[in-house]
Order: sequence, then C-alpha cells, then structure tokens
Amino acid sequence: MDHTVHLADLMRWFIGSEYESVYCESGDLIHNKNINDCGIVMANMENGSFVSIDCSYAHHKNYPIWPQVDMEIIGTKGVLEVKCK
Repeated sequence: MDHTVHLADLMRWFIGSEYESVYCESGDLIHNKNINDCGIVMANMENGSFVSIDCSYAHHKNYPIWPQVDMEIIGTKGVLEVKCK
C-alpha cells in the first residue's frame, strides 16, 4: 500500500493521460490486525485506458522475500512486465 501513489503516478507517465475517474476500496482482510492490509484501485483514464492497482499486503509472515512491486502493462501491441524486488 506504501507504493500506491507512486504506481498511480507511473501509470500517468506510461499511458500519457490523466485520471478521469477513480474507485478505491480497502479493508482488514488478511492479517486481522485492525489495519487496512488490502486495497484495490480501479480507474479510467481520459484517453480511454483502464488502470487497476492491487495494493494489498497479501504475503504471509513466512514469505521468503519482502513484498515486491510488480507492474504489467497490457497494450494492443504487447505486454510489458516490470518486477521490482
């Protein structure tokens, strides 16, 4: 969830368009610690593109690495995958 604002900004840059409408939800659904650990952002861009960001802390405490930031951009001419650890 920490990186959501940065991913949202990167999406603006990659797509070359501003946000037109945004819908978000969050909740305490995984770790039951009374904090928001799950979230989803869905947005429509002014140029007709659709964006979704899953900003959940979905990894359990024994997961071998710190949760990473992955980005997948699906376009008409291919797919770009970015994986940051």
